[in-house]
Amino acid sequence: MGKMRAKIKHPEETGTVRQHGAHFIYGGPSAEKMIVFYIELYGESSAYYLAARLQKEHWDVHVMPTGSSWVLLAKAVLTPDHQTITDLCDYLSDLSEFYGGSFKRWELDTYH
Repeated sequence: MGKMRAKIKHPEETGTVRQHGAHFIYGGPSAEKMIVFYIELYGESSAYYLAARLQKEHWDVHVMPTGSSWVLLAKAVLTPDHQTITDLCDYLSDLSEFYGGSFKRWELDTYH
C-alpha cells in the first residue's frame, strides 16, 4: 500500500522537519557533505516567498531564473539516514505544490 501524505493547506500549518522529530541539520558551512534539493516554480513571487519561508527554517537557499520558470536550490547537511531524506523530499514536495511549483530531485553537492 502506498504512503499517503497530508496536503499542506496553509504554510503555517506545518512545522520544520526538526519540529517533526527528524534529525537533520539545515544549511551553513560544515565539513560534512551537503545535499541539494531542486524545486521548480512558475512565478517569480512564488519562488521568493518559498525561499523566504525556507530561510526562516535555516535552509541555505538560492533562486535562479531559467527562462519560463524559476529554480530554487535548498541545501542542507546530509545525514546517513535515508528516511530523513525521504521525509524532506515529501516536505519540500508539499511546499512546492502549495506555492504552485514542483519538487524535481535531490543530489549531493559536489562543490561543497
